[in-house]
Amino acid sequence: MGQGKHFIVGSKSGAVSTKQLENAINMLCDAHPRSKFTDYREKSKKGRMPSDLNAVIQLLLKKEVDIVVADLHELPLKLRSELELAAVIERGNPFNVLISGNELILDDQPDEACIAVVNSIIKGQLLYYRSDLSFVEDSSNFERLNSRMDGGEVSGFVMPAFDIEVLNQQEKVTEVFTSSICMPEAGQGAWGFIIRSDDKDARIGVRDLNHSPSFAEINLERMFLRAVLGNGKGPVGVLSNVEENEFQIEAAVISPDGARKIVSTVRGWSGEEIKIVGKLADELLSSGGEDIIKSYKGSREVN
Repeated sequence: MGQGKHFIVGSKSGAVSTKQLENAINMLCDAHPRSKFTDYREKSKKGRMPSDLNAVIQLLLKKEVDIVVADLHELPLKLRSELELAAVIERGNPFNVLISGNELILDDQPDEACIAVVNSIIKGQLLYYRSDLSFVEDSSNFERLNSRMDGGEVSGFVMPAFDIEVLNQQEKVTEVFTSSICMPEAGQGAWGFIIRSDDKDARIGVRDLNHSPSFAEINLERMFLRAVLGNGKGPVGVLSNVEENEFQIEAAVISPDGARKIVSTVRGWSGEEIKIVGKLADELLSSGGEDIIKSYKGSREVN
């Protein structure tokens, strides 16, 4: 690739994104020692990270940055035609974890326990599993949630395992939830590089860092979401696993109040992705998932 300076930025502000950005710059510098990859904050007059992925994408479109490092569970289902997901780093832990002040797993939590969760997808699944507990949504970062727990406001909190690992806080984890208890969001545990589609230099820069099985898993999960949600959001979790020419994809549609949870798993071979993903989507939608999704979207429109 060219030996000029390439500006790179994280997908949002916060400690997790900053750590990912640092790791990405180091990986790119190791792969291309004659090129220079520079943190966008060194160029920015304010010296701060943009607050969200949409703001970052604008920087990419304006050519103020060349590469965006993104948490892939945050990536919009439909990217603008000028952009592309060019590479996915080898996927980390895709599951969700419980951190509890009383060091009790979910099964052993007392009836009066109040657990904070970062979104309604997690909340609905945990309510389905233990409707006697109280779950409150709080999308704050690790520091804030940990402070609430230490202060006695909540008994514990649930976050993506990947975020906890990036922050090197694994020793605080009480329980890792399997997908049967709490299906992850699409793309969870993965991060990658977004570039402009016409930027051949950036594509060359990131291509050697791509982990093909992880890239395939993310594409499968995003394909499934598009099949059940179109381009919107909904109470859906999905997780795929790719090994050589074979793949498995499991998914769940969950009502946020925990009243219903519909799950299914399918397997297929390379080349069958569209057919198998379509089969999974049809199974879940026809089994009641369509009603759950419509109800969810309707409630969000009212609110």
